Amino acid sequence: MSKNKENQVIIENILAAFDKQVIGAEKDLLALILLEIVPILQTDADGLLIANEYNYRKLNNIDNVLNEFTTTFTDATLKPLAVDMLSMTTLSVNYFKDIGFKKATLDKIAKNLDFLHERIGLDKKGKIIVGSYIDRLGKMQGVKDNIAAYINNSIAQRSGKTAFTKGFKELLLTEKGHNGAMARYMKQYVHDTIYQLKRSNDDYMAVQLGLDNAIYQGTVIDTTRDFCASRVGNIYTREEIEGWKTKDEPYFPPNYDPFIDMGGYNCRHWWDWISDELAEEMS
Repeated sequence: MSKNKENQVIIENILAAFDKQVIGAEKDLLALILLEIVPILQTDADGLLIANEYNYRKLNNIDNVLNEFTTTFTDATLKPLAVDMLSMTTLSVNYFKDIGFKKATLDKIAKNLDFLHERIGLDKKGKIIVGSYIDRLGKMQGVKDNIAAYINNSIAQRSGKTAFTKGFKELLLTEKGHNGAMARYMKQYVHDTIYQLKRSNDDYMAVQLGLDNAIYQGTVIDTTRDFCASRVGNIYTREEIEGWKTKDEPYFPPNYDPFIDMGGYNCRHWWDWISDELAEEMS
C-alpha cells in the first residue's frame, strides 16, 4: 500500500471516529433541550404551545441554554479534532519521505506550516484561539439557528408538546438515511476541510521540492463524478492542473482551486506528487 493510500485510511478513520462522537453528542443535545427548554414553554389547557411574549422571550434566550453544551463539546471533541488536523503535516512529511526525500529537508519545509496553528485555531499550548476556525465551528451557530427556527415555527403553529418533542428528535438525531442537524453541520464544515488541508500541505511541499507532476489518485465508486472518474490514475503536470481553474462545475466551491479542491464538494481523492523521471517512466 502506498504511503498516501495509508494516509487516506488514517483520515477516514479520524472522520469516522469524529462522526461517531457527533452522533453521541446529538443525543446529549436532545436530552438537554428536553430537560431545559421544552418544559419551560407555556401551553394552553389543550397542551398546545401558546404564541405569547413569554414563549418568544424564552426563544430569544436559547443561546444561554446551548452555550454550555457547545463549550463542553468543543473541549471534548473539537480540540482533539484540531490536533488531528495539525497532524496532516506529519502525514505529508511521511509521504515525501517515502518517495525518497530526506526527513531533515522535509522537517525544515514543514516548519513553514506552523501558521496552521493560527488557521485551525489551536495554539502550541493547546488553547483555542478566539475567532479561529475551531472556535467558530464550536459555536455551532448553524445548529442554533435551526433549533431556534424550529421552536419559533412550532410556537407560531401552536404545536402540541408531544408533536413538538417528536419533531425535535427528527431534527436533531441521526437515524439511518438521515443526518441530524448537528451531524449535517459538522460534516459540511469538517469533512472537506480536513481533505483540503492535507492536499494544501502536499501541494506546498511539492512546490518546495520542485515536483511538477502528480497522479490523480483514489477509487471510483457508483457516486463518483465523471470529473473524477475520468482523471483517476492519470498523471498531470502542474500547468495542466492549473488550467482546470477556469472550469465551472456546480459541485465546485467558490474560488475553486484544483490543487486543493480536486473534484469539488465531498471529493475524497488525493494527489500523489512524483518526480519528472517517474512521470516520464509511467507515461
